[in-house]
Order: sequence, then C-alpha cells, then structure tokens
Amino acid sequence: MPDPRSPYFPDIRLLNHEMRTHDENLGEALTYDLAYDVVPEEARRSPLAMGMLWVATLANFSAMFVGFAAQQSGQSLHDLLIGCGIGTACLCVYGILAGCLGAVTGQMQPFLARAVFGKFGSVLVSVFLIVMGSGWYSFQAVYTGQLLQGLFPVLTSTMIIAVVFTLLMATNNIIGFKGIGVFGRLVAPFVLFIVVYSLWEALSTTPAHVLWATPKIPDTTSIVATATLIVGAGVYGNEPDVWRFSRRDFKSVGLPMVLSYVVGLFLFPIAGWVMALTSVGSNPAQQANVIVHYLFGSVPFAAIIILVSQFVLNDMNLYESINAMTNVFNMKRYYSIAILLAGGCALSAWMATAASQTVFFIVAGIGASTVPTATTLMAIDVLLLPKLFGIKRDLSVVRRWRDLKSTNWIGIVSLIFGVVVSVVLSIPGNVIPNFGLSVGIAPVEGWAASVILYLVLILAMRRTESFHQILGLLETGAVAAE
Repeated sequence: MPDPRSPYFPDIRLLNHEMRTHDENLGEALTYDLAYDVVPEEARRSPLAMGMLWVATLANFSAMFVGFAAQQSGQSLHDLLIGCGIGTACLCVYGILAGCLGAVTGQMQPFLARAVFGKFGSVLVSVFLIVMGSGWYSFQAVYTGQLLQGLFPVLTSTMIIAVVFTLLMATNNIIGFKGIGVFGRLVAPFVLFIVVYSLWEALSTTPAHVLWATPKIPDTTSIVATATLIVGAGVYGNEPDVWRFSRRDFKSVGLPMVLSYVVGLFLFPIAGWVMALTSVGSNPAQQANVIVHYLFGSVPFAAIIILVSQFVLNDMNLYESINAMTNVFNMKRYYSIAILLAGGCALSAWMATAASQTVFFIVAGIGASTVPTATTLMAIDVLLLPKLFGIKRDLSVVRRWRDLKSTNWIGIVSLIFGVVVSVVLSIPGNVIPNFGLSVGIAPVEGWAASVILYLVLILAMRRTESFHQILGLLETGAVAAE
C-alpha cells in the first residue's frame, strides 16, 4: 500500500473529496488533476519541484533548433544573443503573469476561461487550446522521428515513425498531471546536464575568432525573427494549467520561471548555434549527428536523451488539449486522448511530408498568436482589474457549465483583435504563407494590443447600464466599483 504522503502518490483525502464533489467524472478524479476544483494548499508543489518540471519542459531540442537554424541561415552569434535575450525577456514577463494567474486561482485554464469569458468565450479558448496543443504535439512527434533518423539511417519512413511516436507519446498522459509531474522531476537533471555539458564542450573546443566571426553565408534571419521564434517556441498559453499546482506567493512562481526560461530559451539556442558550426546542413537529421558529437560520440546515449526530453515536452502539449476537451465535452480522459490521437496521427502524417522549418514556423506562429492572447487577457482581468477598477470575479469555485449565462463580449472582442494583430504583423509564412508585414515581435504586439483595447473598452463603457452584462459579470458573483 503506497504511503499517501509520498510525492509520487496522491493524498487519499483529496481524492475522496474530489470523488464526492464530482462523482459524475470519476476518471478525472483518479488522475489527480483536480480538474473540477480549486487546487488546495496541501496539494501544491514547492518552487523547486515546479522549477524542475518547467526546466524539463522548456529546455528541449526545438529551442536548440532555433539556434541551429539561425547559424545555418547566416546569423552571427552576437545577433543571436540579442534576439534570444529579447525573446526570453518577453517570455519572462508573460510567463510570470500566466503562472501567477494559475497559482492565485488554482483553476485549470479552460475552466478559468468560463469565469472570465463566459460560455462562448470558454469554447473559443478551448478550441485554441486544442489546435495549439495538437499542432505542437504532432510537430514534436515528427521532429523526434527525424532526429532519430539521423542517428539510425535504417529508419527510412518518416511518416511511419512520426505516427508511431504520436501514439507512444500519449502514454504518460493517461494518468494526468501526476504522471507529468513525476516524469518532469526525473528528467530535469538530464536536461540540465545536456545544457551545461554541451554548451561547455562546444565553447571550449571552438576558438573565439570562429565564434565571433562574421558568417560567410548571407544573413537571412533578423534579430527580430529570432526573438519571435524564441517566443513561439517557448510559449504554451496554458501555463495556468501547470502553475495552479504552485504555491501562491510571487517568488514561488517568478524565480523558478525566470531560471527555466534562461536555461531553456537563452542557453539552449546558443548551444545549438555553436554546435551548428560543425554541421553541413540544418535539417533535424544533421542536427542529431552534431548532438552525438557533443554527447561523448555515443549514438545510444544521444538517442535516450532525445527520446526522454521529447517525451516530457509532448506530455505538456497533449495535456493542454485534453484539458480543453474536458471543458467542452466533459468526457473521460481516455476518450479525449483517443480522439486527439486519431487527429494527431493524420496531422503527423501530413507534417512528415513537409519541410521541418516551414512546419515549425507555422506551428510557432499560430500557437503564439492564439492561446497566449487569451491567457494574457485573463491575467489582466484577474490580477489587474481589481486594482484599477475594483472589478473582482468570484473565483473560489470552478464555474459549472449550466450556470454560465452571460458572456464577456468586451473580452472576446479584445481577444479576436489581438489574434488578428498577431497574424497581420507576423513574419511572412508564419501563419499565412507569403503574407505579413514583419513588424516587430508580432505575438507580443498582439498580446499588448488586446490588453490595451480591453482596458480602453472597460473605461469607455463602465458607466453604461449594460456594463455588467457585456463584461460577463452577471452570474459570477463579481463586484464592480461604481
């Protein structure tokens, strides 16, 4: 009989509480996701545990691929450092806001969207989550297969390998956040080792004049483009889903998040750039061969590291889609997984036939433009509106679907506006092929535009008779200062 106090097993009292409260979905209770309840204090993890999980999630080979592709596109190390620094700084601000939103409310993001956006808005956010999570999940399955093809040339069919990994990578999600949390803590030390060792090995064996030399090939990647890719690769949008298990105080969220972003999205791309100096191409198979060179020249060891790291990363991608399916359809976890895998296999089969960089740009662009915009608005609504306007929603319980009557139309209009701004200002080919103005870091500008419009509309309409209704305050127990 497992010790219920062990971090590897759920507290039986909490499970009993959740089963009594939401016995209509026992499958969710047994995953210890607390999907239909606010995460209680006794179920929250330490900053160290959350930090290890987030490092294992962010420090992945996709982030390394950003630096690898940048070097192969002629970008200098100096420009890469600036681009990574800007992108990481943007994500630190966004991530801390999103993490604090989850920690303060203790609610799963799609259910939190019920209270902030209302029924229609919650469905819209859930659709974004399903699309974003499925896109990244399929891409990472394909990318993992392509990396392994570089290590084992006998694996000739990218499509078959991609579909196989699409199926295998769902295994840990069957047991929910409990499995993800334990897996993340076990993998984090390996990830840290990869970062420190590969970066040290690459820098120590590469002369300074080579590192800082002007690339011999034309530079086709700008600093802004690198910063945008860093944002696209590092943003999940569903950060509250994970950080609702964190302690509520600011330092328990801020410190581990900043350290994780620096390790995963600043150091990892630098390591990828330096490694690419010895490569003759920028596709994943060639990247894998370079990784072997910097990991003791051992193909089996490199294969294990790649597989473990990518499995942890894809745990999180599928997790956000499952949570969104739970919100809209209230179905048991294994049904959600089965449906998502069916679509994921088809998507992976298509991605396997396309250029990896093109798919990466599209998925990163769509992902950074949709869910994070909604998350930013929710963070502003919950964390800032009480201070600015005295508007405070009752988030002490998870809102039931049948109780939702009004819709936050101001929030929905602001959300759609932010998404459109991100798409229009995106790098050409990121979201709509051959279309975009390439102005600044498009996703961040979209987030900012949505927040500005949200606050302006609230200021303009807060004295009107319909204000409570159009801000979705009717049934949420919220209060608004007159």
